[in-house]
Amino acid sequence: MLGYDTQTVRAGSSAGGQRLGVGKLRGMAQRRVNSITNSSQTGDFRQNVGGGVRPGHDPLVMVVKKQKSVLTNLLAWCESLEPMSVLIIDDEADDSSVNTRKIYDENGILDPELEPTAINGLIRKILMAFDRRCYVAYTATPFANIFISRDNETQDHGPDLFPRSFIISLPAPDNYTGPASVFGIPDDEMLGPGQQRLDLVREIDDWQAWMPDGHRKEWRPPPEAFPPTLQAAIRGFILATAARRARGRGTKHSSMLIHVTRFKWVQGHVHEQVTDEVNELRNRLRHEPADGALRQEFRKLWEKEYAPHLADGLTWSQVDAVLNQAAGEVEVRMINGDAKDSLQYLEHEQTGLKVIAIGGDKLSRGLTLEGLSTSYYLRAAGAYDTLLQMGRWFGYRPGYLDLCRIHTTGDLAEHYAHVTLASEELRQQLEEMAERGMSPEEFGLMVRTHPSLTITARNKMRAGTPLRLSYANSLSEQVTFTRDPQAEARNRTAVEQLLRTSGEPERDGERGNLTWRDVPASAIQAFLGSYTVPRASYKMVPAVLLRYINQRVADARLTTWTVIVISNSRTASRDTLAGHDVGITQREALAVRTEHSSVRRLLSPPDEGLDLTEHQQNLCRAPRIGRGGRETTAFSPERARSQRPPERGLLLVYDLNLTENEGKDTVEPSPATGIALSFPPDDRARAVDYLANETYWATDIIGGDP
Repeated sequence: MLGYDTQTVRAGSSAGGQRLGVGKLRGMAQRRVNSITNSSQTGDFRQNVGGGVRPGHDPLVMVVKKQKSVLTNLLAWCESLEPMSVLIIDDEADDSSVNTRKIYDENGILDPELEPTAINGLIRKILMAFDRRCYVAYTATPFANIFISRDNETQDHGPDLFPRSFIISLPAPDNYTGPASVFGIPDDEMLGPGQQRLDLVREIDDWQAWMPDGHRKEWRPPPEAFPPTLQAAIRGFILATAARRARGRGTKHSSMLIHVTRFKWVQGHVHEQVTDEVNELRNRLRHEPADGALRQEFRKLWEKEYAPHLADGLTWSQVDAVLNQAAGEVEVRMINGDAKDSLQYLEHEQTGLKVIAIGGDKLSRGLTLEGLSTSYYLRAAGAYDTLLQMGRWFGYRPGYLDLCRIHTTGDLAEHYAHVTLASEELRQQLEEMAERGMSPEEFGLMVRTHPSLTITARNKMRAGTPLRLSYANSLSEQVTFTRDPQAEARNRTAVEQLLRTSGEPERDGERGNLTWRDVPASAIQAFLGSYTVPRASYKMVPAVLLRYINQRVADARLTTWTVIVISNSRTASRDTLAGHDVGITQREALAVRTEHSSVRRLLSPPDEGLDLTEHQQNLCRAPRIGRGGRETTAFSPERARSQRPPERGLLLVYDLNLTENEGKDTVEPSPATGIALSFPPDDRARAVDYLANETYWATDIIGGDP
C-alpha cells in the first residue's frame, strides 16, 4: 500500500531508494502515501506526530490500537484538521468496538443521553470529526455486530456502528479448513441436508482429575493425573512432525496447541509437565533400541491413528527414520502476557519452528499458529463468538490436513457443531440479503440460540429479541429464480402436472385467480419432489419443505391443500398454464447473476388470504401506524394463517415475467414460475429458538406483522 518501510522512512520525507513492493511500480515514485505510525514497538499514534505530513493533500495511512489513550489522542488531532474524508477499517470489530452499556431507560425507551463505552464512543467521535466518512468492520464472528441498535444515536457521538449499508460474507476458498469441515453440519429441519465432517476430532474423557472444570487460579494440576489422552496427543504431534519431514517438508513450521486453562499460574505448571513429558520421550527415543517399547508404542499409534487416513502412501519405516530428529526439534513454550516466550516464526523461516504452544487468552483471538497440526483443548466458553475465536485449528493445511487432530471433550465438540450450524444459517441469510439487493436496514437477521450457550456477551445483545420459529404459522416464499431455460421448463411442467391432476378450478370473476380446493397432500408432496430452485435460495428450499410436510402429514396435519394460481387482471400480458388463461405477474429482478436472479418479494401480503371467506378476510385487518403517525389498518398475513386449521395448507403459484435492468437499458423480460407456501399454526410442530435483531421486527419482509 505504502511502497516503503515505515520504520526506516520518516513521515513526510521522500522515500527515495527505500521504495519497495508497490513503490517500485512505474509511476508510483511520483505518488506519496504518508504514514505517521509504523510497525515498531513504539510506532503507535502519539500526540507529537505530524512532521512534514500535509493532511488533506497527500493520502495518509495510520494503523492504531483500539486503546482509550491512543484513540483519545487521535480524536484531538482529528478535530484540529480541516474538513476532509476518512476511511476507518476496524479489525476484530466485534471486540471492544461494540457498545456494551445499556441504551434503553427503565421504560424500555431508547435514551440518547446514555453514554456509550469508551472505545465505541471514541470511534464514533473520530468518524464525526470528518466531513465525509466511511466505516468498514471486519470480523470472523459478526454476531455482536448485527445486534447493535440501528436507531441508537447521540448528539455527541453520532450514530452507532450498526452495519446499515451492507454485510458481505466472504466465501471460504476450497483449500480452507473451516468449522463446517471440522465439526460438520447436521441435517436440520430448517436448513435441510447437512455436511459430513472430516475425521479430525478425538473426544477425551480423562481430564477432570488433572484440570477440573471450574478450577481456580491457584490450582496445581497433579503430575500423577497427567491425562493419557494428552500423552497420546503429544506423541501424535511428534509423529505428524516426523511425517511432514518424511514428505520433504521438514523446513516448514509445525505447531501444537495446548489450551486448557485461562490462568497464567496454572499454565506454568502445565508447561513444566509437558516439558518433562517431551524430554522423557526425546531421551527414550534416543537411547532405546530400534525395537524398544516406546518406539513400538509410537508405531501402534501411527498405524491406528494416522496410517488409515493418509493422502499418500507414507510408510512407518519412512516416519521411523526421522522420528528422533522430529522429537529433538520440538520446543515447549508458554504464550501469555507474563511469559518471555514468543512464537518467533520469522526467525525460523529457513528451518521451521517446531513448537508446543501452551497458553490461554493470548491464543484466543488473532494469533496464528503456523503449521498447527495437533490441538488439545479443554477451555469451555459460554458464547458462540468466543468459541469460534478460540478455534485456532481453522485455516489452511496444505499437504498435512490428514495429519491434523483435535482432542477435546464431547460437550465442546457438540457446542462447536451447534455454533457451526448457527453460523451457516446466518451466512445463508446474508447471502439471501445480497441476492435480493437489500441492506441490513431492510433485511432482518436472526441467530439460532442454544440452551446453554449465549450468542455473544449478554451486554452486546441488548437490541436482540427472542423468537421461536418453525414452518408452522409461516410463509415460505420463492425469491430466487433459475436462468436455465431447461430447469425453468421442468418447473413449469411440474406445476402443470399438479394442476391437471387436481380437477377443475374455481375462477374468481373479479380478479381472475384460479383456485383448486381440497388438493390431497400426496399431490403437493409429489410436486415439491420435482420442483427445484437455485442453490442461492435459502428461505424456500423444496426438499426442506417436503421433509416438514412429511412430518406433519404423519401427525395428521397438512392433509389437504388449497392451490391458487395468481392471475394479474391489470395486464394485457397473458399466458396459458395447464390449459387455463392467466394474466402474467410482473416483478423486477434486483439482483441478476449468471445462473439465477432474485426479487425482493414474490407475493403481495393479501395473497395469503385469498383462500378465506370475506368474513375471515375482514378479521385479518390489523392496526398499524402509518406515515405522519396516523393509525391505519393493514392486512396481517399472520392473522390470515390463523384462520386456517392445521390440516390445511396454501400453495400460491405465479406465472411471472422478470424484468432485468442492465444499466439504462431494460432487456427482454424473462419468463419464470414462482411459488409460495403458507403454513397454518400447528402447536405440535417442533420450533427452533432464535434471537432476532431490530430490523427483523421493524420490517414485514418475513411475511408477518410489521
